[in-house]
Amino acid sequence: MTKRMIAAQLSVGALLLVLVVLMESYTGWDTAAQRLWFDSATHEWVVSNELHARLTWFFYDGPKILLVVLGIACVAGVLGGARWNLPPECRRGCLLLLLSLAFVPMLLGGAKQFTNVYCPKQIEEFGGEYVHQGVLECRNPANEGRSPGRCFPAGHASGGFALMMLFFCFRSRRDRWAGLGAGLIAGWGMGFYQMLRGQHFLSHTLFTMIGAWMIILLVTWALRGFSLNKLVSINICPDVLPRLSRNRNSSCVTTRSPNRIFSFKRGFIMYAFLDAVRYLVRRLLPFIGIYFFAELTELSILALRESSNLHLSLKGFLVSFPVWVGTTMVSCLFSILPVLAYLLLLPRKWHGGRWDRRVSILFFFLFTAGHLFEEVAELLFWDEFTSRFNFVAVDYLVYTNEVIGNISQSYPVALFLGGITVAAGVITLLARRWLSTVRTVPRLLMRFAGAALLVLCACSLNMVNFMDISEDTGDRYLTELSKDGLYSLFHAFFSNELSYNDFYLTRPDADTVATLAPLMASDARRVGDPASLAYEVAPHEKEIRANVVIVLMESMGSEFFSEFRDDGQKLTPELELSLIHI
Repeated sequence: MTKRMIAAQLSVGALLLVLVVLMESYTGWDTAAQRLWFDSATHEWVVSNELHARLTWFFYDGPKILLVVLGIACVAGVLGGARWNLPPECRRGCLLLLLSLAFVPMLLGGAKQFTNVYCPKQIEEFGGEYVHQGVLECRNPANEGRSPGRCFPAGHASGGFALMMLFFCFRSRRDRWAGLGAGLIAGWGMGFYQMLRGQHFLSHTLFTMIGAWMIILLVTWALRGFSLNKLVSINICPDVLPRLSRNRNSSCVTTRSPNRIFSFKRGFIMYAFLDAVRYLVRRLLPFIGIYFFAELTELSILALRESSNLHLSLKGFLVSFPVWVGTTMVSCLFSILPVLAYLLLLPRKWHGGRWDRRVSILFFFLFTAGHLFEEVAELLFWDEFTSRFNFVAVDYLVYTNEVIGNISQSYPVALFLGGITVAAGVITLLARRWLSTVRTVPRLLMRFAGAALLVLCACSLNMVNFMDISEDTGDRYLTELSKDGLYSLFHAFFSNELSYNDFYLTRPDADTVATLAPLMASDARRVGDPASLAYEVAPHEKEIRANVVIVLMESMGSEFFSEFRDDGQKLTPELELSLIHI
């Protein structure tokens, strides 16, 4: 595709985006289309919550996992294609598809944070509590003080539309159109499913499709001069620039035809970029390896410990394994950011030197010790809550003095810290030979470009909602085991949520209603759902303003009350006696 054709399509795409935004903000077409999938009598969508629970593996979580697996395969094709003798066209296609899978969901999914548009099921016309407002409309006063909307554009469909990059990954016309069709089918399939659930309007998916194609065109234009065919017969040292004279003799330049070295000008930058990515991955590989090894060891210990409670199935494994790989990879990539910053800031001539080796060993020791400390803490946390880190762990970080005091009284802290230090030292001693082995060091600009790609991959992978996907395993223990502990800790910190049913003793709703219903006033009239405790009471006498004293006790669990204990023992008799008098 020529540069003029790409510019023309970008211009048309920008115009279409403007038209879609105007349609979304100032017409009722979206609402009219959405009424087709909503039953106003029952207030149910075509794909209800119950039906979604059965179809989520096929139309929601399953496609997400397949896209993540495809992205990992593309990374392997880009970094290991030369070693595996993959054709240059295949390696170039992997690079294009990888960039599309990274940029399209990240840019379009990230745009939802700023548009402040609500989903159909959230607005009043479809049984929600918000007033509909478009992208170009001012915030409605009725929505002031409420959570902002995050539904425009369609983030779920962006992953499917990213596959439209397959059009540029093939050479034959037939394969190109087949790839484009596959991307359109995947994007519209995922987008239409969300429309049937009431999660998106039609304009949301249209905007995502057009925006995804424009991003794909920009990526293709940026790589238009790159051809891996030129890398087959030319091998150039990083110190050799394309402007070198053809008559200059250099042991670093080897080519089948000396006249072809100048044809490398347009592909040289991309070659240097990939070389920088390989260099950074090579330096970071020991850190990534010890992170995954420690996580796999911890997972094996917990799985063996909870083997009697696990109910493993094929669906559970297909859900839990990608979630574990994804959450572990996200945590690992963000954990090694300090090491990545060190590799960027270190002067080029110092790479591989004496001080580089010493600092790399120190970084690896601290990284290993910190990660082992996190693994031990997670094992102790699992022993108490049978869960990965959650909001309780976040709460522990707030009350630092109390928690540290309790831990020091309950566990041999000095023994744990000593063992972690010794283990980290032994691992560092065994891995020291792989920490700073370098051949050629890329230039600073190329290292920054390679680091940007790694950070981009981490951010794109982090946008996948692994926590929701993990809930589809069908087993609580398998759900908890599938998540990385550090990932769960930060997710709990930002979400500020804790499942009540998982961590508190409850009774069936019907039993609770049957117990409390006789205690209600005789003139109370039940309203709403018969299975609820919603009552409307009309007072017949003057209101009595009584003094009410509320006593709150932190960490006062239900096990302190005889009513909730299996042995019936009264640990707090005076407190229970006061409740009887009340």
